[in-house]
Amino acid sequence: MHKSSRKTLTRTAAGPITVDCDVLTVPDGDLRIVVYTAVPGSEDAAKLDLLRVTGTQRFAGAPA
Repeated sequence: MHKSSRKTLTRTAAGPITVDCDVLTVPDGDLRIVVYTAVPGSEDAAKLDLLRVTGTQRFAGAPA
């Protein structure tokens, strides 16, 4: 089974990021895979790229 939605991640060091959220599930099971992606070439994709490079580092003024 496959469900899709759009979410905005608000507490990131890069600011708000809007992503597509796809949830893949197996019938009659508890397994599910959640995949978050941004539109390629978008500002949101650039923010995800920045977070991938910076990881979990803390920045001055960033939300805790």
